[in-house]
Amino acid sequence: MRPDIQRAFDHLRAGTALDPPPQSITELVALIREQTETYGDVEPRPPLSGVRCEPVDAGGVAAEWLIPDGDLRDCTMVYLHGGGWTAGSLNSHRLMVAAIASATGMPVLNVDYRLAPENPFPAGLDDSLTALRWAESNRPSGAGRPSRIFLGGDSCGGNLAAAACLSLVERGGRLPDRLVLVSPMLETACHPDRPDRGDPVASNDGIALVPQIYGIEPAQVDDPLVSPMKAPDRLLSGFPPTLIQASCAEFFNWDARSFTARLSGAGVRVTLSLWPEMPHVWHLFANLLPEAKAATEEIAMFLR
Repeated sequence: MRPDIQRAFDHLRAGTALDPPPQSITELVALIREQTETYGDVEPRPPLSGVRCEPVDAGGVAAEWLIPDGDLRDCTMVYLHGGGWTAGSLNSHRLMVAAIASATGMPVLNVDYRLAPENPFPAGLDDSLTALRWAESNRPSGAGRPSRIFLGGDSCGGNLAAAACLSLVERGGRLPDRLVLVSPMLETACHPDRPDRGDPVASNDGIALVPQIYGIEPAQVDDPLVSPMKAPDRLLSGFPPTLIQASCAEFFNWDARSFTARLSGAGVRVTLSLWPEMPHVWHLFANLLPEAKAATEEIAMFLR
Protein backbone atom coordinates (compact mmCIF):
# COMPACT_ATOMS: atom_id res chain seq x y z
CA MET A 1 0.00 0.00 0.00
CA ARG A 2 1.24 3.47 -0.86
CA PRO A 3 2.62 5.24 2.25
CA ASP A 4 0.08 8.08 2.24
CA ILE A 5 -2.81 5.63 1.89
CA GLN A 6 -1.35 3.55 4.72
CA ARG A 7 -1.24 6.67 6.92
CA ALA A 8 -4.93 7.28 6.23
CA PHE A 9 -5.89 3.75 7.23
CA ASP A 10 -3.63 3.83 10.30
CA HIS A 11 -5.34 7.06 11.36
CA LEU A 12 -8.77 5.47 11.05
CA ARG A 13 -7.75 2.27 12.83
CA ALA A 14 -6.23 4.23 15.70
CA GLY A 15 -9.61 5.83 16.30
CA THR A 16 -11.36 2.49 16.70
CA ALA A 17 -8.67 0.51 18.57
CA LEU A 18 -10.10 1.09 22.03
CA ASP A 19 -9.56 -1.28 24.93
CA PRO A 20 -12.14 -1.92 26.21
CA PRO A 21 -14.43 -1.12 23.25
CA PRO A 22 -17.58 0.97 23.83
CA GLN A 23 -19.87 -0.75 26.32
CA SER A 24 -23.13 0.96 25.40
CA ILE A 25 -24.85 2.75 22.53
CA THR A 26 -24.20 6.04 24.33
CA GLU A 27 -20.45 5.34 24.41
CA LEU A 28 -20.50 4.17 20.79
CA VAL A 29 -22.29 7.32 19.61
CA ALA A 30 -19.80 9.48 21.51
CA LEU A 31 -16.93 7.64 19.79
CA ILE A 32 -18.48 8.00 16.33
CA ARG A 33 -18.95 11.73 16.91
CA GLU A 34 -15.37 12.21 18.02
CA GLN A 35 -14.01 10.24 15.07
CA THR A 36 -16.17 12.03 12.51
CA GLU A 37 -15.05 15.50 13.59
CA THR A 38 -11.40 14.56 12.99
CA TYR A 39 -11.99 11.95 10.29
CA GLY A 40 -9.50 13.11 7.66
CA ASP A 41 -7.17 15.06 9.93
CA VAL A 42 -3.93 13.17 9.36
CA GLU A 43 -2.48 16.55 8.47
CA PRO A 44 -3.71 19.87 9.94
CA ARG A 45 -6.68 21.33 8.11
CA PRO A 46 -5.89 24.40 6.02
CA PRO A 47 -8.08 27.50 6.25
CA LEU A 48 -10.77 28.07 3.63
CA SER A 49 -9.25 29.54 0.49
CA GLY A 50 -11.17 30.89 -2.47
CA VAL A 51 -14.49 30.05 -0.82
CA ARG A 52 -16.47 32.03 1.75
CA CYS A 53 -18.85 30.59 4.32
CA GLU A 54 -22.22 32.17 5.11
CA PRO A 55 -24.44 30.67 7.86
CA VAL A 56 -28.13 30.51 6.91
CA ASP A 57 -31.48 29.30 8.20
CA ALA A 58 -32.73 26.92 5.52
CA GLY A 59 -36.43 26.87 6.31
CA GLY A 60 -35.80 26.19 9.99
CA VAL A 61 -32.81 23.90 9.42
CA ALA A 62 -29.33 25.14 10.32
CA ALA A 63 -27.05 25.27 7.28
CA GLU A 64 -24.33 27.28 5.60
CA TRP A 65 -23.52 28.35 2.08
CA LEU A 66 -20.05 27.61 0.74
CA ILE A 67 -19.65 30.18 -2.01
CA PRO A 68 -16.65 30.14 -4.39
CA ASP A 69 -14.99 33.37 -5.46
CA GLY A 70 -15.69 34.73 -8.90
CA ASP A 71 -18.73 34.48 -11.12
CA LEU A 72 -21.19 31.86 -9.92
CA ARG A 73 -23.02 29.38 -12.07
CA ASP A 74 -26.79 29.70 -11.89
CA CYS A 75 -27.01 26.32 -10.17
CA THR A 76 -27.11 25.15 -6.57
CA MET A 77 -26.08 21.97 -4.78
CA VAL A 78 -27.40 20.72 -1.45
CA TYR A 79 -24.97 18.50 0.45
CA LEU A 80 -25.75 16.04 3.28
CA HIS A 81 -22.76 15.03 5.40
CA GLY A 82 -22.09 11.50 6.59
CA GLY A 83 -21.54 10.22 10.12
CA GLY A 84 -23.81 7.23 10.65
CA TRP A 85 -26.85 9.50 11.14
CA THR A 86 -25.47 10.18 14.62
CA ALA A 87 -22.43 12.35 13.89
CA GLY A 88 -20.97 14.88 11.53
CA SER A 89 -21.52 18.61 11.39
CA LEU A 90 -21.00 21.68 9.29
CA ASN A 91 -17.43 21.75 10.58
CA SER A 92 -16.58 18.10 9.89
CA HIS A 93 -17.37 18.37 6.17
CA ARG A 94 -16.81 22.08 5.50
CA LEU A 95 -13.54 21.65 3.57
CA MET A 96 -14.96 18.82 1.49
CA VAL A 97 -18.07 20.83 0.61
CA ALA A 98 -15.93 23.91 -0.07
CA ALA A 99 -13.81 21.86 -2.48
CA ILE A 100 -16.96 20.83 -4.36
CA ALA A 101 -18.11 24.46 -4.49
CA SER A 102 -14.73 25.59 -5.81
CA ALA A 103 -14.53 22.82 -8.41
CA THR A 104 -18.08 23.36 -9.68
CA GLY A 105 -18.20 27.16 -9.48
CA MET A 106 -21.58 27.02 -7.75
CA PRO A 107 -22.77 27.68 -4.18
CA VAL A 108 -23.25 24.53 -2.12
CA LEU A 109 -25.59 24.36 0.87
CA ASN A 110 -23.99 22.35 3.70
CA VAL A 111 -26.89 21.04 5.84
CA ASP A 112 -26.76 20.53 9.62
CA TYR A 113 -29.66 18.09 9.91
CA ARG A 114 -30.74 16.73 13.30
CA LEU A 115 -28.80 13.71 14.54
CA ALA A 116 -29.94 10.40 15.97
CA PRO A 117 -30.42 8.82 18.44
CA GLU A 118 -31.60 11.99 20.21
CA ASN A 119 -33.61 12.79 17.07
CA PRO A 120 -34.58 9.40 15.63
CA PHE A 121 -35.68 8.62 12.09
CA PRO A 122 -37.19 10.39 10.20
CA ALA A 123 -35.92 13.66 11.77
CA GLY A 124 -32.71 13.81 9.71
CA LEU A 125 -34.56 12.93 6.51
CA ASP A 126 -37.25 15.54 7.22
CA ASP A 127 -34.56 18.21 7.69
CA SER A 128 -32.84 17.15 4.48
CA LEU A 129 -36.08 17.48 2.51
CA THR A 130 -36.82 20.84 4.14
CA ALA A 131 -33.37 22.20 3.22
CA LEU A 132 -33.68 20.90 -0.34
CA ARG A 133 -37.11 22.50 -0.72
CA TRP A 134 -35.77 25.79 0.68
CA ALA A 135 -32.84 25.76 -1.74
CA GLU A 136 -35.25 25.47 -4.66
CA SER A 137 -36.20 29.13 -4.20
CA ASN A 138 -33.24 30.64 -2.34
CA ARG A 139 -29.73 31.57 -3.37
CA PRO A 140 -26.87 33.07 -1.32
CA SER A 141 -27.92 36.54 -2.47
CA GLY A 142 -31.51 35.95 -1.33
CA ALA A 143 -34.64 34.73 -3.04
CA GLY A 144 -34.34 33.39 -6.53
CA ARG A 145 -34.71 29.99 -8.12
CA PRO A 146 -31.54 28.30 -9.41
CA SER A 147 -31.73 27.07 -12.97
CA ARG A 148 -30.78 23.61 -11.74
CA ILE A 149 -30.42 22.05 -8.31
CA PHE A 150 -28.23 19.10 -7.41
CA LEU A 151 -28.17 16.84 -4.36
CA GLY A 152 -25.24 14.96 -2.87
CA GLY A 153 -24.19 13.12 0.26
CA ASP A 154 -21.59 10.73 1.61
CA SER A 155 -22.00 7.55 3.65
CA CYS A 156 -25.25 7.90 5.63
CA GLY A 157 -25.64 11.34 4.07
CA GLY A 158 -25.79 9.41 0.80
CA ASN A 159 -28.49 7.26 2.38
CA LEU A 160 -30.46 10.43 3.22
CA ALA A 161 -29.96 11.82 -0.28
CA ALA A 162 -31.27 8.62 -1.89
CA ALA A 163 -34.15 8.45 0.60
CA ALA A 164 -35.02 12.08 -0.16
CA CYS A 165 -35.29 11.23 -3.86
CA LEU A 166 -37.52 8.27 -3.09
CA SER A 167 -39.77 10.48 -0.98
CA LEU A 168 -39.98 13.10 -3.73
CA VAL A 169 -40.80 10.51 -6.41
CA GLU A 170 -43.55 9.09 -4.19
CA ARG A 171 -45.03 12.53 -3.41
CA GLY A 172 -44.54 14.07 -6.82
CA GLY A 173 -42.15 16.81 -5.59
CA ARG A 174 -39.37 18.44 -7.60
CA LEU A 175 -36.39 16.12 -7.80
CA PRO A 176 -32.80 17.29 -8.02
CA ASP A 177 -31.49 17.47 -11.56
CA ARG A 178 -28.57 15.19 -10.65
CA LEU A 179 -27.63 13.07 -7.66
CA VAL A 180 -24.15 12.34 -6.26
CA LEU A 181 -23.63 9.49 -3.78
CA VAL A 182 -20.18 9.14 -2.19
CA SER A 183 -19.41 5.84 -0.43
CA PRO A 184 -23.15 5.51 0.22
CA MET A 185 -24.71 3.30 2.89
CA LEU A 186 -27.89 2.06 1.20
CA GLU A 187 -28.79 -1.19 2.96
CA THR A 188 -29.36 -1.15 6.73
CA ALA A 189 -29.78 -4.91 7.13
CA CYS A 190 -26.94 -7.41 7.19
CA HIS A 191 -26.50 -9.15 3.84
CA PRO A 192 -24.56 -12.39 3.24
CA ASP A 193 -22.95 -11.00 0.06
CA ARG A 194 -21.57 -7.90 1.80
CA PRO A 195 -18.04 -8.73 3.05
CA ASP A 196 -16.34 -6.78 5.84
CA ARG A 197 -13.18 -6.16 3.70
CA GLY A 198 -11.23 -5.19 6.83
CA ASP A 199 -12.69 -1.68 6.66
CA PRO A 200 -11.91 0.16 9.93
CA VAL A 201 -14.99 2.34 9.51
CA ALA A 202 -17.88 -0.09 8.93
CA SER A 203 -18.65 -3.77 9.31
CA ASN A 204 -21.50 -6.25 9.54
CA ASP A 205 -21.28 -6.05 13.34
CA GLY A 206 -21.87 -2.32 13.11
CA ILE A 207 -24.79 -2.76 10.72
CA ALA A 208 -26.50 -4.94 13.31
CA LEU A 209 -26.64 -1.89 15.62
CA VAL A 210 -28.45 0.36 13.13
CA PRO A 211 -31.91 0.05 14.77
CA GLN A 212 -30.54 1.26 18.10
CA ILE A 213 -28.42 4.01 16.56
CA TYR A 214 -30.99 5.34 14.10
CA GLY A 215 -33.99 4.97 16.41
CA ILE A 216 -36.01 2.54 14.32
CA GLU A 217 -37.83 -0.71 14.94
CA PRO A 218 -36.00 -3.81 13.66
CA ALA A 219 -38.64 -4.32 10.97
CA GLN A 220 -38.00 -0.83 9.60
CA VAL A 221 -34.68 -1.88 8.09
CA ASP A 222 -36.83 -2.94 5.13
CA ASP A 223 -38.39 0.52 4.76
CA PRO A 224 -37.01 2.06 1.52
CA LEU A 225 -36.61 5.40 3.31
CA VAL A 226 -34.18 3.61 5.66
CA SER A 227 -32.78 1.11 3.14
CA PRO A 228 -33.06 2.67 -0.35
CA MET A 229 -31.80 -0.64 -1.74
CA LYS A 230 -35.25 -2.06 -0.91
CA ALA A 231 -37.11 0.50 -3.02
CA PRO A 232 -39.32 -0.85 -5.83
CA ASP A 233 -38.42 -0.18 -9.45
CA ARG A 234 -41.43 2.13 -9.84
CA LEU A 235 -39.76 4.59 -7.44
CA LEU A 236 -36.17 4.07 -8.55
CA SER A 237 -37.18 4.72 -12.16
CA GLY A 238 -37.91 8.33 -11.22
CA PHE A 239 -34.33 9.03 -10.07
CA PRO A 240 -32.28 11.71 -11.82
CA PRO A 241 -28.94 10.89 -13.48
CA THR A 242 -26.72 9.61 -10.68
CA LEU A 243 -23.00 9.38 -9.97
CA ILE A 244 -21.93 6.83 -7.36
CA GLN A 245 -18.33 6.86 -6.11
CA ALA A 246 -16.90 4.16 -3.84
CA SER A 247 -13.63 2.55 -2.91
CA CYS A 248 -12.85 -1.03 -3.83
CA ALA A 249 -11.50 -1.46 -0.28
CA GLU A 250 -14.49 -0.20 1.69
CA PHE A 251 -17.40 -2.03 3.31
CA PHE A 252 -19.99 -0.05 1.34
CA ASN A 253 -18.51 -1.09 -2.01
CA TRP A 254 -21.27 -3.71 -2.12
CA ASP A 255 -23.90 -0.99 -1.62
CA ALA A 256 -22.48 1.09 -4.45
CA ARG A 257 -22.35 -1.82 -6.89
CA SER A 258 -25.76 -3.20 -5.94
CA PHE A 259 -27.55 0.14 -6.05
CA THR A 260 -25.98 0.91 -9.42
CA ALA A 261 -27.46 -2.34 -10.71
CA ARG A 262 -30.87 -1.47 -9.21
CA LEU A 263 -30.90 1.99 -10.81
CA SER A 264 -29.67 0.71 -14.15
CA GLY A 265 -32.30 -2.02 -14.11
CA ALA A 266 -34.95 0.61 -13.47
CA GLY A 267 -33.83 2.58 -16.53
CA VAL A 268 -31.88 5.34 -14.77
CA ARG A 269 -28.70 6.84 -16.22
CA VAL A 270 -26.12 5.93 -13.57
CA THR A 271 -22.34 6.11 -13.44
CA LEU A 272 -20.40 3.90 -11.01
CA SER A 273 -16.88 5.11 -10.25
CA LEU A 274 -14.70 2.69 -8.26
CA TRP A 275 -11.39 3.74 -6.74
CA PRO A 276 -8.80 1.15 -5.64
CA GLU A 277 -7.33 1.11 -2.12
CA MET A 278 -9.05 4.28 -0.89
CA PRO A 279 -10.55 4.59 2.60
CA HIS A 280 -14.26 5.25 3.06
CA VAL A 281 -15.06 8.84 1.91
CA TRP A 282 -11.44 9.50 0.95
CA HIS A 283 -12.50 12.98 -0.19
CA LEU A 284 -12.06 14.08 3.45
CA PHE A 285 -8.30 13.37 3.19
CA ALA A 286 -7.69 16.28 0.81
CA ASN A 287 -4.43 17.25 2.55
CA LEU A 288 -3.04 13.74 2.19
CA LEU A 289 -4.45 11.86 -0.81
CA PRO A 290 -4.32 13.24 -4.36
CA GLU A 291 -7.32 11.04 -5.16
CA ALA A 292 -9.43 13.29 -2.93
CA LYS A 293 -9.02 16.18 -5.37
CA ALA A 294 -9.39 13.88 -8.37
CA ALA A 295 -12.68 12.49 -7.07
CA THR A 296 -13.95 16.01 -6.40
CA GLU A 297 -13.07 16.98 -9.96
CA GLU A 298 -15.01 13.96 -11.18
CA ILE A 299 -18.05 15.19 -9.26
CA ALA A 300 -17.63 18.62 -10.84
CA MET A 301 -17.42 17.15 -14.35
CA PHE A 302 -20.57 15.13 -13.71
CA LEU A 303 -22.46 18.23 -12.52
CA ARG A 304 -21.17 20.34 -15.42
